Amino acid sequence: MTNEFMEMIACTTPDQVFEQVKRWSSDLTDRQHLVRSTILDIHADIERLLKQILYRHQLILVFESDDTAEYEEHKRALQKSITGLNFATVHRILRPALDAFPSPDLRDISGINELRNNVTHAGRLGDILYKNRSPFEDPDCLAQVFLEGWAIRKELGHFNE
Repeated sequence: MTNEFMEMIACTTPDQVFEQVKRWSSDLTDRQHLVRSTILDIHADIERLLKQILYRHQLILVFESDDTAEYEEHKRALQKSITGLNFATVHRILRPALDAFPSPDLRDISGINELRNNVTHAGRLGDILYKNRSPFEDPDCLAQVFLEGWAIRKELGHFNE
C-alpha cells in the first residue's frame, strides 16, 4: 500500500493524518465535530428510508415484462433516479402521504432537514437552533434531536409496512 498522499502532507501515521486534516479543514472542536456528524448521520438515515419508501411505491409502476433482464434494468434505472433526488424533493413527493399517516413523529422531518441544512451551510454553529435550542451548546437538545430522529425512523418503518 502506498502512502504517497500521506507523504504529500508530511504525515507518517494514520493518527497524524486524522489530526492534520481535521486541523487544516476546520476550526471546530472535537465536540462540535461530534454533534455535527451526529446530526448529519441522523439526517442521512432518514433520507435513506424516505428514498426506500419512494422506490418501493414507484416500483409498482415499472412494467414487468417476461424479459427479466429488461425488468432488472428498469428497476436499476428507477433506483438510480431516486438515489439522485435530494432530500427536499423526496420529502415533498411523499409529504401528502406522510401527513395522512397517523403519526405526529413524522411532522419533525422538516425540522431535522432544516437543522441539517443549517449545520451544512451556516457560518457559526453556535447560531444554529433546533426548536429554539442549540444542539451544540445544550446536550438536552442534542438528545432531543437523537430521540426525534429515532422516532421518525421507527414511524417510517411502520409507514413502509
